[in-house]
Amino acid sequence: MPRTMILLALALSVGTVANAQKYSGPNCLGPFCIDRNVPARNLFKQLGPPAPRPSRLFPYCYQSQDGKKFLYVETFDSEPDVTAEVFLSDFPNCIHARKKQTTEDLGAWTTREGIRLGSPEADVVKAYGKPSSELKVDSKLYQLRIRGHQREDKLPQLKDVGEKRIFYNGDVTTDLSAAEFGIRGGKVSYIWLSHNE
Repeated sequence: MPRTMILLALALSVGTVANAQKYSGPNCLGPFCIDRNVPARNLFKQLGPPAPRPSRLFPYCYQSQDGKKFLYVETFDSEPDVTAEVFLSDFPNCIHARKKQTTEDLGAWTTREGIRLGSPEADVVKAYGKPSSELKVDSKLYQLRIRGHQREDKLPQLKDVGEKRIFYNGDVTTDLSAAEFGIRGGKVSYIWLSHNE
């Protein structure tokens, strides 16, 4: 009997954990939203025509006119006109790819809840609740988020990127929505939003 009770308690706790994985992060960043399909051509109308890519594996890369904000846009391989994810940062995020200079004010891109580059970390947690995970910024960030880097490249210093990254995701078996915020000195240094994770 005690073993049955233990198994029942374990099953209930697993069910609770699965329910706790409901996505609570942002649904939109600027004109890109993960709660609906956003045609890439619509983003390009706003950002300007993208620069040619070295290959289909590269995202479309943009930078602000002052060279202080950077954005890349990725599309689905199977649907090249549907935006899959965006990565907005205050440090370069595309290496070995031409960047299109945009007149769009990338610093004004916010989530529906008003989170933008430079927002306090406390505002992120207030808007979206406790993150699914919190990790230290390390070299894995380059493998996951910085596109086109090679081992010999000089990349942004980790201290310039941030100290930690906070991640929001749903139950990966039913919801591929995901968001990540880089935190440097208590403020947002980058925002990644995807419905392709």
